[in-house]
Amino acid sequence: MLLSSFLAFCLISASEAATCKLVSGSTCKCTLSDGATGTVDLSPLFGSPLEVTAGGEKYVVDACNAVASTCKNCGSGTADPCAGCQDARGMGGFPPTITVLSTSPLTLNFTYSNGYDGRTFNVVFKYDPNGNGKLMFTKEEPPLHYQFEVDSPFSPSGNVAFCLPVPGSYCKCSLATEAGILKGTIDLLPMFPKPLQVTALGETYVVDACNAVTGYCGNCTSGPCAGCDGTRGMGGFPPSIKLLSASPLNLDFSYSNGYGGRSFDVQFKYDPNGDGNLKYIKEDPSLHYKFEVYSPIVNPNETSCILTFGSYCKCFFGNGKYVDVSYLFTSGPLQVQIPDNEWFLYDACKVVPSCKCANDKSDCAGCQNSNGFRGMGAFPPSITTKSLNPLVISFAYIKGNGGRTFVVDFIQNSEGDNRLVYNGTDPTSLDYHFQIESPLIYPNVSACKLIYGSYCKCILDGKYSVDLSPIFTNGPLKVSNQQGGEYIYDACSVVPTCTCKDGSLNCAGCQGSSYGMGEFPPNIAVEAENPLILKLTYLGGSGGQQFDVTFKSDPHGDGHLQFDNKGNFNYHFKVDSPCVTPGVCTGQEDGYKMHN
Repeated sequence: MLLSSFLAFCLISASEAATCKLVSGSTCKCTLSDGATGTVDLSPLFGSPLEVTAGGEKYVVDACNAVASTCKNCGSGTADPCAGCQDARGMGGFPPTITVLSTSPLTLNFTYSNGYDGRTFNVVFKYDPNGNGKLMFTKEEPPLHYQFEVDSPFSPSGNVAFCLPVPGSYCKCSLATEAGILKGTIDLLPMFPKPLQVTALGETYVVDACNAVTGYCGNCTSGPCAGCDGTRGMGGFPPSIKLLSASPLNLDFSYSNGYGGRSFDVQFKYDPNGDGNLKYIKEDPSLHYKFEVYSPIVNPNETSCILTFGSYCKCFFGNGKYVDVSYLFTSGPLQVQIPDNEWFLYDACKVVPSCKCANDKSDCAGCQNSNGFRGMGAFPPSITTKSLNPLVISFAYIKGNGGRTFVVDFIQNSEGDNRLVYNGTDPTSLDYHFQIESPLIYPNVSACKLIYGSYCKCILDGKYSVDLSPIFTNGPLKVSNQQGGEYIYDACSVVPTCTCKDGSLNCAGCQGSSYGMGEFPPNIAVEAENPLILKLTYLGGSGGQQFDVTFKSDPHGDGHLQFDNKGNFNYHFKVDSPCVTPGVCTGQEDGYKMHN
C-alpha cells in the first residue's frame, strides 16, 4: 500500500472520529476503528515500568502490567491493580479509557481513574520516529489529575511496505510497515557462500550481495564492488533496497557508481522451488545490467533475532520468541583479561562509562582498559543466529577506536557459568572474539515480568498475576545438604546474615548461614504453561556461585524446598505447590486467574 493511501485513510473526518478498542485480554493493545490502520501494541515500551521524577515526587507508570506492589489503593478495593503510582499513592487503575487525539501523526490518550483519594492520570502516546520512549511529566491539572507524555516510534501494524537495511550487513533487511513495525528479516547470506556467476553475450558477470568481490574487480567509485562485468566493477556497496512485491516477496537490490558509469540491480524473488542461480536479464539502459535470482531463502526468516526498541540486549524472532541477556549485566560490565595484561570490559545493555569509540563518541559497548579506555566497538550490535540447537547468537560491534571491532557469542549451555571468555584476536585485523555460556540463553514464548517493587510476584503475559509469597508466609524455606548443613532460600525477602558477591547483603539464598549463592533480582523463565513451570535464576553469589529454583504448579505439592542437583558453579532446587497457579492461594478473581 502506498504512503499516500495510508495518509488518506488516516485523515478521518470529525463525523467519523477514530477510536481504538482494547484487544481482549490486554491493557496496552488496541485496534483502530478504520479497519485498515491495524493494531497498536505498546508492550515494547514496557519491558519494565517507566519512571520520572518531577516536583520532588517519583511517578511510575506501566500501561501493560500492574504496579500494585508499590501502591495498592486504586479502584474500589485495596488490592485492585494500579497502572501508575505517585510514590506510594495509586494514581489510577485498569482498564484505561482510550481516545484517538490524532491520526497523523498517530496520537493516543490513555486515561486512568479511581486512584487514591480521587487521583486520576493520563498518558499521551505520540508517534515520533525519533522518540526515545521515555516518560515525561507534563503537569498536574486539575488538582490530583496528572498528565504525562511518551514520544516513541510505536505505530499500528499494517501492510508491509519496506525492507529496511540491517546495520552492519549488506544483505539483510527487515520487512516493515509504512509506520515502521518490523515484520521479519530477510537474510540472503546463505545464498552467497561464494559469489554467483552467469555468462551471457560473451561476458562473465559476478555478483555477491554480502561481500566485496574485489578479487574480480576493484574499480567501483563508491567503495567495494558488489558485482563485476568481466574485470570492470558494475556497482558498489551499499545497495538501495526496494520492496517490489510482498506476496510473493520480490526485493530489488540496486547498485551504482561502477566503472565508467556502470550500475546494476538484482531482483531476489521468493520461489519455494527456486535454484538460487544468477540469471542475466538484459542491459537497459546502456551500462545498466539487470539480473534476477529465484530462491526459497527470500522469505521472512524466523531464525533472525531483531533488537527490541529501546534495548541493546533483548531481541525477538519472527515467531514472537525473544532472548533477553540483560540478567548477565545487572551488576555492571563483565570483565576478562586479554593479552598484554589488559582487561576487556563489556556491557551488552548500556554504554561503558568513560569509553570512546570512533569519532570520539561515547557509544561503546566494550573497552580495552588501557591508555584512557580504548573503545573496541559501538552500539547498536549486528545480531546473527549461528545455531538453533543449542541456541547460539552472535552480537557483533564495529566502529571501535582505531578500527577495532569485537564479537560476543552467547551460547546456551545448561551448565554455563555466565562468565565472559576471551577466544582470541584475528591476526589480520583488530577483531576480538569472546563468548558467554549460560543456561538462560534460549527463546522465551511467554514472559512473567516482575511486578514493580516485588521479587516474588510477576505478571504472566501481561494478564495473570503469579504470586509466590504464600509459599514463604512462614519465612525462608530450608533443605539439608550432604555436608550436614542446610540451604536457605526466600523468593520474597533477603536472607539475613547472608553475603553475596562483593559483600552484597542482597542474597536470596545461602549455603549455611552466610555463604550467599545468588542475589536479587531473579531472572524468570516460563518453561511450561500447562502445568505452569517457572524457573527463577539468581546470579552474583559469593565466589561466582549461582542457583535456580523451579516452581511447578501442582495441586498436591507440599511447597517444600527440594535440592535437585549441583553443577559447575550452579545449585538447582525445585518447589511443587498449588500456589504457582495464578489466583489459587491469593483468591484473585478472573482476570488475575489462569484459564485452563
